[in-house]
This record gives sequence, structure tokens and C-alpha cells, in this order.
Amino acid sequence: MRASALVALVLGAFLLLDSWDGLYDTLDLPQGLPALTSQVGGASLVALAYLLWSAASRPELAHTAAVTGVIAHGGTALIIGGWLIFRDPSDDLGIDTLGTVILIVVAAILALLAMTLARIALSRRA
Repeated sequence: MRASALVALVLGAFLLLDSWDGLYDTLDLPQGLPALTSQVGGASLVALAYLLWSAASRPELAHTAAVTGVIAHGGTALIIGGWLIFRDPSDDLGIDTLGTVILIVVAAILALLAMTLARIALSRRA
């Protein structure tokens, strides 16, 4: 759960920086417009990171936090995958090879974390 919390924290911090154009241009990633929507999502991921980190040492939170993580990480992986499969990254997302590779890696990591959290949720049912 702590690994999932760290990933959520990093992604949340990255989304909070959405108004920093240079960062997104350098990494060749699509920028949310308006930045406000991405920043609200980033704040939510930071809150998820706190929940996951806390649940790692509090068994009574483990099931709920794991299910929440499955929804957040799994849903995000599906959304990114959907955009990459059904849209043209260069036209619809405005990215080239680097951005596509980064999004594929992020989606794969999130999918793996979601599967791990699903196993935790199933083993610690309330």
C-alpha cells in the first residue's frame, strides 16, 4: 500500500503543477485546460496517498483504502489506455513519442498497482 501511496503522491504533485507549461512541454505530455481541473484531481490524489499510507499501518482502514485505490488507479489506467488506443496521440493529445511512452508506462504501473490493491482488498474484506 505504501508503494501505491507514493505513486499517488507523485502523480498528485505532478498534476498540481499543471499550470507550469514548461514542465509539460519538456516531458511532451498533454496539459489539462483549464489547469484548475487537473489541479483539483492532483489534490484528490494527494488525499488518496494519505489514505493509502495511513492504511498500511492501520488494518481497519486497509480494505476501504485498497478498494479506493483500485477505483482510482484502475480507473486512471483505463482512461489513459482508452485515450492512447482510441485517439490519435499527436492530434487529440498533442504529444509525440516521449509523451506516448510516458503515458504507457504510467498506465502500466497504475494497472499493476490496482491489481495488487485488489488482492489486498479481497484478502481483507470487512
